[in-house]
Amino acid sequence: IGSGTMYTAVSKMIKKEWIKDSDIISEHDDRRRTYEITNEGIEVLNNEIERLKELLNSAEIVRG
Repeated sequence: IGSGTMYTAVSKMIKKEWIKDSDIISEHDDRRRTYEITNEGIEVLNNEIERLKELLNSAEIVRG
């Protein structure tokens, strides 16, 4: 995944409050940023997992 794509995605997830900056600082690179998933982010993730399971199930039914 390209860095521009990643930064755009991270920025959107922060704005939606799905993730937040972490207090963890890398020992090897002080420019490296880490993030934590929020409770809302966990809910969104769980909903997406369920949606993908339903999609897979539908595909398996069509495949026979």
